[in-house]
Amino acid sequence: LASAAPELREDRDFILQVVQIRGESLGFAAESLQLDKNFILSVVRQWGLALEYVCAEFRREPEVVLAAVGSDPNALKFAAEPLLADYSFVLEAVSVNGYCLHHAVPALREDKEFMLSAVKADASTLQFAADQLRRNADV
Repeated sequence: LASAAPELREDRDFILQVVQIRGESLGFAAESLQLDKNFILSVVRQWGLALEYVCAEFRREPEVVLAAVGSDPNALKFAAEPLLADYSFVLEAVSVNGYCLHHAVPALREDKEFMLSAVKADASTLQFAADQLRRNADV
């Protein structure tokens, strides 16, 4: 895609197909597509791990990151650091898929109140709690 004609690099449908095969190809899409939030939402809904290749601005946007997580919970590891530490955001991501907690900052996994909320949203999140909380009968 790096050597593709400019028309192809601007073709939304073509880029969507290529990204499904090679996610990192997103970086070679026309800048106008890389900065188009609706296009990026389409991409990450199809292949959540494409979040790794979107611009930093979109990795800070909860809507984009949650769309990616809906496709693949491992996409959360590519979210901007402030989101990974945001109590409300991570709880929302956990409600989409409990495995997301695996990528949250340790401070959240050590926070008893947070973990109680996370376990209520998805009981499987208990496996990602800090050791002392996993042994706590209240959690």
